[in-house]
Amino acid sequence: MNKRLIFVGLFCGTFFCSCSQKTEFQFLDDFVINYENDLFTNAENLSYWENKLKDKQIILLGEIGHTDGSTFLLKIELIKFLHSKLGYDVLFLESANYAFFNNPSINDATKNNKQSCLLNWNPVWSYTDQLEKLYLYLDSCRTTNPLYLFSCDVATDTKEPFGFLMELKQYLSKVNYQKQHKIDWNIVLKIRENAHKYSKDIYTMAMENIITEQEWLQLLENMKLLESVLNIYENELENKNKNKFYLQCLTNGIYEIENLLICTNTNDASNEMIKKRDSLMFQIIDDFCKQNPDRKIMVWSANFHIANNLNEVIYSPDTSFYNFMIPLGHHLRRQYRDKVYSIAFNHSDNIETLNDTTKNTIEYYLYNQSSSNFSFIDFEKMRENAIYADKIFPSYLIYGGQSLHFGKWFHLFDGVFFIRNHQPSTIQGKTWQELLDH
Repeated sequence: MNKRLIFVGLFCGTFFCSCSQKTEFQFLDDFVINYENDLFTNAENLSYWENKLKDKQIILLGEIGHTDGSTFLLKIELIKFLHSKLGYDVLFLESANYAFFNNPSINDATKNNKQSCLLNWNPVWSYTDQLEKLYLYLDSCRTTNPLYLFSCDVATDTKEPFGFLMELKQYLSKVNYQKQHKIDWNIVLKIRENAHKYSKDIYTMAMENIITEQEWLQLLENMKLLESVLNIYENELENKNKNKFYLQCLTNGIYEIENLLICTNTNDASNEMIKKRDSLMFQIIDDFCKQNPDRKIMVWSANFHIANNLNEVIYSPDTSFYNFMIPLGHHLRRQYRDKVYSIAFNHSDNIETLNDTTKNTIEYYLYNQSSSNFSFIDFEKMRENAIYADKIFPSYLIYGGQSLHFGKWFHLFDGVFFIRNHQPSTIQGKTWQELLDH
């Protein structure tokens, strides 16, 4: 008798838990579109996306983690569609070398190709097998309808750190600034020579004390002096685009050194520096949009950066951090309002080990909602429904999917792609973990 009661109890508990989960998220059924592999080839799908995105100016494309191979492939298909069908001809890259991709002296043919990406975009993306599809597409449209690459980040060239300073030195040779502003170019040469000699990036050179803290402070002081020189001699230098480019390079470089000094002393970037990074990313994109008001742009970044209002993350292990942070997406939304559309990406990896927590997430519901390869959830449409707009539920949508967060997710993004059969990114067939293990 007791065994029967236990069995009935377990059955009922399982049944009602499943029903509860089903009921909690069943309202999403009317807002989910399931796809196979014809997202941007099927005529009905094309019409849906054309109507949704045709009047936007900025499309933000996120990712839950930077080693998500299936996400990369889906983003590339979306980029190809937006470029070829809707006229989005500029792609801004996270963690790409600003001083290279945004340099007005380097022609477009040099910038928009595989080689420039391999040298100037973080290898976590650029070296992967999945990105070959993007490189092939860049080549295919180069002469007829180019897709232009720019950097929206503060990243420094790891092989030629602060290489733009040598260009700037040449650029400033036409004005007599040294009488009032004594620039020590030797410190720049030393850092670049050590980068070549030891094949190290600036953060490793700092951590290993190849360049001392005092020397980084010297470089920082010189870069701030150079900002003053550019502003003082702006009229004499005449080339406003070049001035603006170098000023932005200096702003980015100053940020990198200040962040580097914090990391050297604390082993972690401060919240203030993370917040400043997103502010600088916004500044770069905003300047471009103001100079090119008719251009339609895409941004390749992470879900965290493209989110709108992180205050809508109600509870997480880092609630105070999210309440403090203003991400790139929030800046852009305040400035460009309904001209911005943000698409987050997520996948099944976080729910492969099922427990009571993961069973209550939106990811688990989506995973079991269909057998299709992809699902798209229209958060923008959800916000129009007063019943659901402020609904709080758990998800792994931000910060690498490493921890569960409760939030009003419909306010953070305009839509989410969910990938069921997800594969990690690879380099020559090996995952990052396999490469690290060997």
